[in-house]
Amino acid sequence: MMVQIRRLLFKLLILVVGYSAQNLGAQAFKKKRHSLTAMMGLANNRTTPFTQSPDPKLKIEYLNSDQIAIPVSFRYQYLMDHGNRIGIDIMGNRNPLYLKPSFFDSEMGFTGPTIALKGTMVGGNIHYAKTVDFKLIEIFGFVGFGAYAQFSEFDRAYTSDYSWYKNAPEDFYPFAVAATDKALKSWVPTTSIGFGLRFKHLEGGLNYQLSVGSPVKDFEYQNVVFTNNIRYRSLGYYVAYRVEF
Repeated sequence: MMVQIRRLLFKLLILVVGYSAQNLGAQAFKKKRHSLTAMMGLANNRTTPFTQSPDPKLKIEYLNSDQIAIPVSFRYQYLMDHGNRIGIDIMGNRNPLYLKPSFFDSEMGFTGPTIALKGTMVGGNIHYAKTVDFKLIEIFGFVGFGAYAQFSEFDRAYTSDYSWYKNAPEDFYPFAVAATDKALKSWVPTTSIGFGLRFKHLEGGLNYQLSVGSPVKDFEYQNVVFTNNIRYRSLGYYVAYRVEF
């Protein structure tokens, strides 16, 4: 009888130890599903070159200046199985766009004022990321879609009335207003793609963004609508620090 009791107790002990070891092992290897990442980069921002000329003596050019920017962003990601992640980015960036309405002068060629829109951009995107783990180093890539809200920094007094610009032909003034006043769009949808390396909490990578449409509105002049087929592009390198929980 005592032998049977001892055997039963031994079996129970084995079951308890086995269950405890399995539970501790599961806790030890439990994955941290959530992460927050603070990111800072150095980017080359620009718009694709484009010119509209509704008249042989009038044209509007889209130019770039101050193309180097320091974008910042914050990223949240949720880890799924097999290294797949979905996440949300909150981003801040710059649009270096200048507008140059001009008229043809027989001595100087095309000439006119330059209007610096230089929009501050705040936005976000939803992205999918794939991570491959090589022990201490993780390699990852991501694709996403989102949008920027643009906030221009110029004084509309210069674009709603060009009387401050002297000695231009009469047809220049209504054209310049039509082509530049309230030109910057409020929202710019963008796509993004990138890749990088991660070591523990530190991360570095490359991020490329391209606007789906033009950051500048179409304009109407003499009852004709002129489409602005330009794109915003941002190519940046960034460093980041990630916290998992």
